[in-house]
Amino acid sequence: FTGPTWRKHRKIANPNYGKRAIESYESVFNRETDHLMIKLRSIPINRQFDIYECIVTTTSYVVCQTLMGLDKEQTINLPHIHPIIEKTPPLYDIVFDRMTKWYLQIEPIFWMTKEYQQQKQFIEMMTEFSAKIVQHRMETLKNLEKEEINLMNSEEDSLRNTKLSVIDRFILSQELKRDELLKE
Repeated sequence: FTGPTWRKHRKIANPNYGKRAIESYESVFNRETDHLMIKLRSIPINRQFDIYECIVTTTSYVVCQTLMGLDKEQTINLPHIHPIIEKTPPLYDIVFDRMTKWYLQIEPIFWMTKEYQQQKQFIEMMTEFSAKIVQHRMETLKNLEKEEINLMNSEEDSLRNTKLSVIDRFILSQELKRDELLKE
């Protein structure tokens, strides 16, 4: 998204990032951190391991259960969540290579590379992942009371604002088409 478009979308999501809203995420953060600590403590002391997956999995679970509005079971069952975590660092490399290697900036050349196929597969996984999150939130919104939906119009820094997730706010704003919502 361009600057003006992103600023408009950021304003929709802002109530979920206020100080009081963030404080309300503490219980999820603590619970997921406890799970992380149990996992880390189970690793033998002298064994080397890559902490990336543990940290990113925990962070992803926290984000899904707070900003995205999912419960733990919905989060665990999201399609491709672990392959996305696993394939994100190589995707960063692809993006970096496209910025620094001039010939990869030429689309027809990039399309012939294995990196293009990896990027395409990653985007497909992310689209399915995002679609499932949107589906969960659409189902939840059907059952929300009008008072909770009216929180959409609130910009105050309040715990009540977390009753609507960032995804709920984007859906209720009706400012994004479905494909934009999935990419956002």
